Amino acid sequence: MQKLIPPYLFLISLSLMAGASYACFIRDGALVLNPWGTIAFVAGLVIAVLAKKQFRKLQTTVQTFDTPDRLVISGLFRHSRNPMYLGLLIALAGAAVATQCVFSAIIVLCFFGACRFWYIAHEERVMLAGFGDAYQQYCAQTRRWI
Repeated sequence: MQKLIPPYLFLISLSLMAGASYACFIRDGALVLNPWGTIAFVAGLVIAVLAKKQFRKLQTTVQTFDTPDRLVISGLFRHSRNPMYLGLLIALAGAAVATQCVFSAIIVLCFFGACRFWYIAHEERVMLAGFGDAYQQYCAQTRRWI
């Protein structure tokens, strides 16, 4: 069974947010984007892309459900164990702020829940099994989010 990978869930979430924003503003007929949300959206995407590039540079798998072959603890991973998820979450939160639609906030919370309790929970089990004490030490030194 093919699993829903985080970038696809991110795109689905963005699509749902676009629909929610349309529904929020259909009466007014105009959507004015909040610039702070747009800045957060771009910043989140930059964080996610930089973290992914770091994985590529170290030639390790970026795929959530593949077996990791390397423990990455440098760069953005010194500050967060999950900078890719953090970046996507910041981008979605930025989109919610940009569109100023309360329904978008619900989508952000759902995305957070999926990341925390599905993707990250799975990855943490796999990392602990594969890297043992080194991963436990990394977890003790580095926060999950920020």
